[in-house]
Amino acid sequence: MARRRYPFYYIMLMNITFLPPFVSRFAACMFLAVVGLLMTEPTTAQNVLTPNEESGIDGATYTWTDTDGNVFGFSSMGNRYVTSPFELTLRGIVPSTTVESTSLTVPDVLTLDGQEMSVVCIYYGVFQGFPALTTLTLPARLLYVNYETLNACSETLTDLYCRSYLPPKVQDLNYTSAYNAIERVKLHVPASSVAAYANAAYWNKMTNISAFDESADCVNLYCDYTVTDVTGITPNAKLRIISNRLVPEGDYYYYNGPSSDNDFGAHVDVNTPTPWQFGNFFMEQPLIKLRSWGSEINYYEHTSPTLIPQSQMTATGDVAVQIGCRNNAWKFFSLPFDVYMGDISVSHKASWVIRRFLPRERAALSGNTWQNVGIRDTLRANTGYIIYVYTPNSDDIPMLTVKAANNAKKQGLFATGDVTVPLVQTDAAVPQDQNWNYIGNPYPAFYDMGQSDYTAPYTVWQRGGNYLYEVYSPLDDNYALQPFEGLFVQCPDGTNSITFQATGRMHTPPVAEDDWYYSAPRRARTLQNRQLYNIFLSAGEFSDRARIVVNSEAREGYELERDASKMMSTDTAVPQIYVINGGINYAIDERPLGNGRFTLGMRFANAGDYTLRLETRGEAQNVFLTDRLTDETFDLSLGENYTFFAEAGTANDRFTLTIGDDTTGINTIDNGQLTIDNATYDLSGRKIVDGKLSNGKLPKGIYVKQGKKMIIK
Repeated sequence: MARRRYPFYYIMLMNITFLPPFVSRFAACMFLAVVGLLMTEPTTAQNVLTPNEESGIDGATYTWTDTDGNVFGFSSMGNRYVTSPFELTLRGIVPSTTVESTSLTVPDVLTLDGQEMSVVCIYYGVFQGFPALTTLTLPARLLYVNYETLNACSETLTDLYCRSYLPPKVQDLNYTSAYNAIERVKLHVPASSVAAYANAAYWNKMTNISAFDESADCVNLYCDYTVTDVTGITPNAKLRIISNRLVPEGDYYYYNGPSSDNDFGAHVDVNTPTPWQFGNFFMEQPLIKLRSWGSEINYYEHTSPTLIPQSQMTATGDVAVQIGCRNNAWKFFSLPFDVYMGDISVSHKASWVIRRFLPRERAALSGNTWQNVGIRDTLRANTGYIIYVYTPNSDDIPMLTVKAANNAKKQGLFATGDVTVPLVQTDAAVPQDQNWNYIGNPYPAFYDMGQSDYTAPYTVWQRGGNYLYEVYSPLDDNYALQPFEGLFVQCPDGTNSITFQATGRMHTPPVAEDDWYYSAPRRARTLQNRQLYNIFLSAGEFSDRARIVVNSEAREGYELERDASKMMSTDTAVPQIYVINGGINYAIDERPLGNGRFTLGMRFANAGDYTLRLETRGEAQNVFLTDRLTDETFDLSLGENYTFFAEAGTANDRFTLTIGDDTTGINTIDNGQLTIDNATYDLSGRKIVDGKLSNGKLPKGIYVKQGKKMIIK
């Protein structure tokens, strides 16, 4: 179908600089970027919602009239009972007169204000005004149904058609009365789903289960599932991969699974003996907002649905992805297909703007590192972009819906093999400014960067809400890119591409993404001659990290294949730490030990207490922190944190880190004279019990803890 064009009003953001590594604070920028929503295809009249202000049901209520003239009332309650603003929970109103209809079909979608809304949940009471109902057809996108909904009409019901490919979850199964009359009803399901319904709770009570006479035209996957058989699915079927929904219960959400899991994604594998051809494809990448009684809202950003095709998949219709965005914040993303800007819509009538990264301007430090994407432009496949979305209601989670351009790259979402993404080389006056690229994860799954052929450091925008950049190394870090996540790479000279090997695809990220691998080395370079030192600066809920790598094979200057310059957070409220070497601020500084001294720079948002802690890997040496302001030297390698007070501002000459033996000439302690425990001793072997200052710090002197020397100046 030809791409349609509609009039748009687009007010661009102006005079906002975003120039890594020194960037302005986005959150302080207020703007208007108004883009018209893409119009939806017209639907049949009986599926259009109209307001019903006198219905008496709490929440936003509407009416729907079916083909026989039966009127239903229900509330949308999209933000309360489901996680998408494009979904509906049907809650029935008893008609004023008894409805004598014997057959009823609930549609898959209803239209409200020009936007299609999926019917995903049917609550109790919807069908209680139909005493003569014998045949009921449930929608293909149904996720939940209350047991009372079906039990209310089970006395007369003879045939129940459930068009959902996977069995919808049935709420309140603890009521055994739900199994009364419903047991004798004949259940009709898609041909490929008979076994699934026969083994699912509630549905397995209906022992008479048969396949539809017609093929399934919608496959709705919302849980972990492997597609091995497409028998009974039409070639033009709609394929939808969505999140494992939160279940409504009173006024709070709970996850229909282990409470400690916090994984709401539908993890789908496709391994069919023959290629699978279908029609339209839709996939969610939501931002889950979880609220419980009396608690604050928690966001879950890496609980994404995932897709890992092992066999060929082809979409003959539209390919669309819906991405959840934090309100009033930037999101860094990339897509595996081209997208026409005119085919993008954002929910909640939000204001929004998208920007592209300019590598050559970044290298030249021209001040135009980021450029607004015009409404007639195209977002290119596997290229990184940022989007800012704003609504006045801070509780909103705007949804960005993007549709793939109908060209050769549309099938990129279904790649089964390795994907190679090109990189550009850009000359610059200094190495730290050259060869910057902003690309993205090419798969609709988490991706282990250690499985790519790229070994240099890379930078990502933290997705946990701290609003800062984080730098990782494919050699040293256990990090998996989120589906559609963007990343910055500064490619070494001669590196013109990155190959993402398909073996790196995974459904769930590592348990602790910031943990290092302790297994065998993953690349030719090993830790035999390398020692890693992570230094964390923390204040309250915020934390930032800098890394020193001592490597005798590295050079003193900036090396693209080893080092990473510091990208400062766009939020000045976040504390920052970096290593200063030769006038460059490093996030990762890999170099020979030399004299063992490293200068730390820090940025403090507010006056207050801050904490430094150390993590090491490899044959790590003693690490002494010198605070020039307080004239203290603290042995971080003892495993204790160093807490200090700092005024708001930048401190580039206060802290020095010394790796290795210090200059006092006291290098060893006879551990045979001491019991190695967690206590602190003076040099005569006496255990220090008291004598601490009022601020909890030891007086000046030399001490021993766990067999290691600690100097307090």
